[in-house]
This record gives sequence, structure tokens and C-alpha cells, in this order.
Amino acid sequence: MPSPNLASVGEVAFHTRFGQVLTAQLALVVLSIVALGRGTPPWRWWLVTLAGAVALAIGVLHGHAWAMRATSGSGWLVGSVVVHLLAAGAWLGGLVPLVVLLGDPARWRVVLTRFSRLGHACVAAIATTAGFSRRGCWSAVCRGCSAPPMAS
Repeated sequence: MPSPNLASVGEVAFHTRFGQVLTAQLALVVLSIVALGRGTPPWRWWLVTLAGAVALAIGVLHGHAWAMRATSGSGWLVGSVVVHLLAAGAWLGGLVPLVVLLGDPARWRVVLTRFSRLGHACVAAIATTAGFSRRGCWSAVCRGCSAPPMAS
């Protein structure tokens, strides 16, 4: 088995769009872990929430919507995918606290009511943005790609 070329890891991580975005996402995850390291004052939860949201949102920079932005006619496809990622992250991120808080039957009504509101909003956003993304991707494909190749 050939040994990995570690120089190429740095080349990809710092000299390609994919690597730069992935490195930024990793840095935001590390920031979140460090922020939760000692105690949990309220400002740390906001920092972790913001870092997580940014890490999810910048994921659009190495996806199909970003690559197709020149042929889709505007940035609405990119915005749609960002909203889609954030809504999916909020819904999935809410599942762990939901399960933890449901351990106390006295809190079920309050917890389920709050999660239900969040869940409905997230699922509505996911469904709506999925429709926009599908429409945008197909209209861009049908028009053909007349954009110049992207520089990495």
C-alpha cells in the first residue's frame, strides 16, 4: 500500500475551494468544542449556535448550487440551499435535546410543543427550498452551461 503524500493534503486544504471551505468548517467545529469546554454560560451557547450555522451555511460553497450560480440567473439558488441546510441542521440538531428532555415526563408537554413549532417551521423550509432547488437546477441544466470554467 503506498504511503500518503502529506504535502498533497496541505495543497488540497489550502489551495482549492473545496479544501478551504472544509478547513473553515473544521475550524468552526473546533471553535464550538473549545467554547463548550469549561462551563456553559449563555454566551457560549450563542457562539456555538452561530459557529454551527456558519459551518452549515458555507457548505454551499462546495456544492452544486454554487457551481451552477452563473447559469441559474441569480444567487437565489445559493440562498435556497443555505436556508435548506440551516433548516435541516436546526431540525436534526433539535432531536438530541428533545430525546434528553423527554426523559422527564413532567416536561413532555412543554418540550414537545416547542419542538413541534420548530419542527414544523424547519420541515416547511426544507420542503419549500427543495422545490426551489429542484426548479433552479433543472432550469440551469436545460439552458446549458455557458459559464466559463471556475478557478479553484
